[in-house]
Amino acid sequence: MTEIKKASFPKRAGMKFYSDPEIFSFSDAIYVCGHGHYDGVMGVFTREGYLIPQTAFYHKSPSILKGQPIWTDPVIARSYPVIETAIFAGHIHDQYGHFITEFISRLWAIKDIRKNEKLLVRCARGLDEVFTFRWAIELFNLLGLTKDDFICPDHPIRIRKLIVPAPAFAEHGYSYRRMAEYCHALGDRAMERLEGETLLKDRNIYISRSRLVCGTVKIDNERVLERYLKASGFEIIRPEQLSVYKQISSFRNNNIVVGPVGSAFHTSIFTSAPSGVALNMKSAVDSNYLMMDGVNEAYIDYIQSDDIVDAQVKDGNYYETKTIKNVEGFAKTIADIAEGKRRHFFIPNMGRFPISTPIDVKFYDVMSHDGSVIKLDPMTGYLSSCEDRRFIKLLLAIFHEGDRERAFFISGEDKLVGIIMHDSSASGLAVPVDLVENEAGRYSFFMPEDQRYLCALPASQGGWLSARATEILAWEKFDLAEKRAFSPKPGSETARLLSVMAGIWLRNKPFHLDFYLSQIPEVVSHIVDMKNKMEYLHGDDALTVRHAGTARENETALP
Repeated sequence: MTEIKKASFPKRAGMKFYSDPEIFSFSDAIYVCGHGHYDGVMGVFTREGYLIPQTAFYHKSPSILKGQPIWTDPVIARSYPVIETAIFAGHIHDQYGHFITEFISRLWAIKDIRKNEKLLVRCARGLDEVFTFRWAIELFNLLGLTKDDFICPDHPIRIRKLIVPAPAFAEHGYSYRRMAEYCHALGDRAMERLEGETLLKDRNIYISRSRLVCGTVKIDNERVLERYLKASGFEIIRPEQLSVYKQISSFRNNNIVVGPVGSAFHTSIFTSAPSGVALNMKSAVDSNYLMMDGVNEAYIDYIQSDDIVDAQVKDGNYYETKTIKNVEGFAKTIADIAEGKRRHFFIPNMGRFPISTPIDVKFYDVMSHDGSVIKLDPMTGYLSSCEDRRFIKLLLAIFHEGDRERAFFISGEDKLVGIIMHDSSASGLAVPVDLVENEAGRYSFFMPEDQRYLCALPASQGGWLSARATEILAWEKFDLAEKRAFSPKPGSETARLLSVMAGIWLRNKPFHLDFYLSQIPEVVSHIVDMKNKMEYLHGDDALTVRHAGTARENETALP
């Protein structure tokens, strides 16, 4: 086996924003095209000659301009040809990753603000050439854009009215949630293009670079790694041989994507809550990936290993050439990590932490005395084992933390459903409950908010009993059936709820609170209120599961 470490992160990992970028309008703006990639001339300027910050391209940390001047001569600009109106749409780059970060990042508002304006762009390679690249053609297709939508001047111009949507992403600087939302819509369109085709689903996928002829990093024995991974059930894909649509699909459909950190991982932004394992080959992970993960609810772990070392023979077509010392052990470890991501529940790391946080939580169906699965009537709050379409599934989730356990009823439906317990103040998206073991494998449920036991009978028949009502023991004894194969789908409403519960209830469990406050503030508020109420009533040891002894013995001990 190979020792795996958490990858090193940069000191500045960029900002994440959850409001929309702003849209600006400039009169008599000046556009200077320059002669190549950021040649110290190109830029978009105000009528006074100052570089417009929202049109500029930045990189590195702290941010610096990508070879652009901060001023151009407005006097000379008076002689430039004039067009009436345009929308600035950034740089159509000839490299896949930069195409996403420098061009697609600026299109988030086009659908809402564009009437018949041309999109003003910089394209150093020229539109004609870029429109010959297969991946670019496919992305333009998803964007619904053709060459006729653009203006790409080869000489300076002035624009009487220039509309500038601020970019939703800036290299090494920041990313907006809107970037992810816009790209998700593009990903959905990609899936429509693949309708009827056979796609990889529920698979572990390795993204290979072994047949590239040049690039940033090469693994000289990568094909050996592929053979071992394939023997472990991995599907090996080569992005350069696939359509963009299929590259996007690889991050969907409950797949886990593994591979060296590179442009292929930019494709994850087209999928909500992608899951993967990224192999870091550099001193630190590039913050661009981390910023995308931070707005995309990503479960992409960044790891590195001392088994990955500099190769003795360098390939001049790459900046770096690496080799894996123990390929078989490395492949086995990677396969184990991927399988672990499937078997267990994790709080997504979202680029804030190198790896996702595993949570020791188990899920159970609650079984009645006759072996039927208990469901909940959402209208009355009664538990029932009857088959009725309007009844909702009910799950018991038990979080384990050291020697403590906390149990909650949650909905077992695909979408969150509020739970109401009959004749009880206990209600919400998650309802705390205390388990009392009556006999081996059989339990009663004690509701700490009401100091009562839970039963499937109406109150008139003793279904709700005071904890002190020792003269009648009418609560029902339930069985628990563990759902071993159950794991909430990453990004699902249930996964979000459980992540918030774990982050707030359990100690020292890091999670991305800003993200959840922006996306599901009512869920965060509900869980915080529930925790405060339980700790007010019972202190920090609230909801310690499985009291020793029988229900009758515990009844006299409870307050």
